[in-house]
Amino acid sequence: MSEFVPASAKDLFDRMCVWTDLRGTISYDETKQSMTWILADDLRLDIAIFDLEGWIEVFDSPEARHMSLTHWHPEAEGIYEQMRKINAGRIRFPYINSLFGKIILDVGEEYPKRKHRFRAVHYLGEENE
Repeated sequence: MSEFVPASAKDLFDRMCVWTDLRGTISYDETKQSMTWILADDLRLDIAIFDLEGWIEVFDSPEARHMSLTHWHPEAEGIYEQMRKINAGRIRFPYINSLFGKIILDVGEEYPKRKHRFRAVHYLGEENE
């Protein structure tokens, strides 16, 4: 567990602004009290912290407004570590391509980096083939 536990998305944003290895770009929205992270592969993460629970939502483009690909709720104690893992390209989600776009099957760190006939593993934070 990380020693840094952000009390809000603003705290998390301020801490990430000083990273020298940050991939992509981040911004903070005071109105929504959330931050946005655009990764190099054009995935957008919307991140918020409410009542010691985090919210990370993944969209397939910076402009997407509806229908996120997936989301999860890390505890505030672990959200900073999640951001470090995303930045390092260690958070992955396997998906199936369908007529309606990508369908996310899960989110985690345990998926090998390989493609199958109907599934692919997407690594957040790094270029994908």
